[in-house]
This record gives sequence, structure tokens and C-alpha cells, in this order.
Amino acid sequence: LVGHNNVVNLIQWALDRYTHEETKCVLFSTSICFDISVFEMFLPLSCGGTVYVVSDALSLVDDTPSLPISLINTVPSVMRELLRMNAIPTTARTINVAGEPVNADLVRDLHAQPGVSRVCNLYGPTETTVYSTFCELTSKDSSPTIGRPIRETSIRLEGENGDEVNAGDVGEIVILG
Repeated sequence: LVGHNNVVNLIQWALDRYTHEETKCVLFSTSICFDISVFEMFLPLSCGGTVYVVSDALSLVDDTPSLPISLINTVPSVMRELLRMNAIPTTARTINVAGEPVNADLVRDLHAQPGVSRVCNLYGPTETTVYSTFCELTSKDSSPTIGRPIRETSIRLEGENGDEVNAGDVGEIVILG
């Protein structure tokens, strides 16, 4: 059972991490059945921003020139396609990628877009209420990571016996908080 206090923690963390300019107009392109929609809807509404609803992120191709979008939050494969179609609004300042591995080429290409000043990688399973970790990525990052835990969250990497693994060893991510 995921309580509302987890959503409150996520939104409070995001309010501390993102500026009003970044949350002024957030693209809502995710199905309401997918956990990322919680971030896309409640973050801007909690700080006086606008939620710009589209059927899916790829519909930006038709509306790109007229959109006031300040933040796009989607999976890397969709961002790659938006780049290919030249469909990222020039008003987009912040790009969040989540839900799939992100590579350095994508990060570099996003930073090269007019207006984009921030690219963030977020990670978290639905059971932890959308996002558990955050990493701001630069165009010089050669190996993007999932970052560090958000507030009120901690991460452990455990081996098969439940013992914490050493740096560089393979382990299972355990999220606490």
C-alpha cells in the first residue's frame, strides 16, 4: 500500500529542486495509469503552474511552435524520437528522463537544443511513489547514473545474502524511506 505521504514527500522534494520557471508549464503526456503522471500533474498544480495535456508526447510534432512548455518529463526513447522529429519546444528549459536507461549521446543532444538548460535522470519503481533517485546530467557526462536518493529516501545495494555489496560489485537496489 502506497500512502499519500509518499506523494507529498515527492512533491515537496520537487518543489525544493525545481524552480518556478521550470514548473510554469509542465507537459502532461503520460497515461493517468502510469506513475509518472503523478509528477506531471501534481508538481505544477502545487505551485501555481499549468498542466499542458496532450494525448502523448509525440503529439508535440503538431503543436511545437505554439507551446509554452517549460518542463518535459518522459522516457528516453520518446525524447530520442522528439529530437529526431525536431519537436522539442524552444520554451522547454528542463528535460526529465526516466523509466529507461539513458545514454551520454542523448544527454548531449538534449543539451544542444535551443533553450534547454537542464537535463535530469530520475529513477524509481512505482511502489516507491514515482521517483526515488535524481541526477542532474551535464553534456560532459560520459556515463549517466541514476543519481542519489531524493529526500526521506535511502538506497542500499545488497548481495544475495542481504549484505551490502562493495563498490563495483553487482547487487540488488533496495529503496528505503
